[in-house]
Amino acid sequence: MPLVAHTGLPTYKRLLSEGRQILSPERARTLVPALIEAAGDKPIEFQFHNNTGMGAYNYVIAIEAGARCLHTCARSMANGP
Repeated sequence: MPLVAHTGLPTYKRLLSEGRQILSPERARTLVPALIEAAGDKPIEFQFHNNTGMGAYNYVIAIEAGARCLHTCARSMANGP
């Protein structure tokens, strides 16, 4: 059975937005590939925040796992450290 959005309509893409900054690189190495596999032929997008310094590393892990779309921002616009 396909995953559906809260509206009951089929989704055309998925987004992991990790704004709490609690996803460790160790966990990202298992979670990101599992999400990509579970998404099947649907695109999956990733957004990691870098306030704790783990976001950039998690982007690298996502790319290595086969991610094709990353949401990023220039530091001067992100209001981060």
